[in-house]
Amino acid sequence: MLSKADHETREYRVTASTLAGFLGFHAYSRPSQAWDYHTGAIPFPESDNTRLGQLIEPGLVQFAAWKLGWKEYAYPCGTRVSTEYPWAAATPDCLHPSGTMGIQTKNQNPHMAKFYLGRPRPGNQADNDLLPAYMNSQCQWEMLVMGASRWYLATYFGGNNFPIYKIWRDQAMLDLLIPRAHAFWKQHIDPDGPRTRPTDENWNPTVGKKKPKKLSREEILAAPIQAFK
Repeated sequence: MLSKADHETREYRVTASTLAGFLGFHAYSRPSQAWDYHTGAIPFPESDNTRLGQLIEPGLVQFAAWKLGWKEYAYPCGTRVSTEYPWAAATPDCLHPSGTMGIQTKNQNPHMAKFYLGRPRPGNQADNDLLPAYMNSQCQWEMLVMGASRWYLATYFGGNNFPIYKIWRDQAMLDLLIPRAHAFWKQHIDPDGPRTRPTDENWNPTVGKKKPKKLSREEILAAPIQAFK
């Protein structure tokens, strides 16, 4: 659960969890809606799923760290700000003491598993292309803020269904995300800017289309490209 200090740090920044919504490629959030929640124009609706996620998060973090063989870890981590991009922030769920790795946990309904393109691969093979693009981008943004090279997405689907995906830093994806996110920040988030409410037509590539393009497994990493055209 975010503290008052977290909310204050995140207020005027593009965060890992709002990034995909702002830029129009989140599965369940439009740019205008994401902005409304981020700025407090509309209170974020609390559901049983989000409340349960807050309550069980410490256990998910503990179990994921144990599965990864981490004997020590930082939790909670608070909100961190990028030293290179001070308008970018993230609130990691868990950090390795080395600072080079972290964990993002998700409590998701069982039916959400169908949006993943497979189970985690064995060994050290990256799983970036198995994740929904908005999940991958959140982890990529957290790596950007922390200066990390590896991240883990621990997704709980109920019961003992708790896959842990390995995500490698994808600089090509970040190179696409950073200028677009900065443009959004300047127009809609910057405390010294106009801070206008975004229109979905400017940021969401599927507005006005009957059916958005379905990305193949090979295209999933390039998903943000669709949002920038």
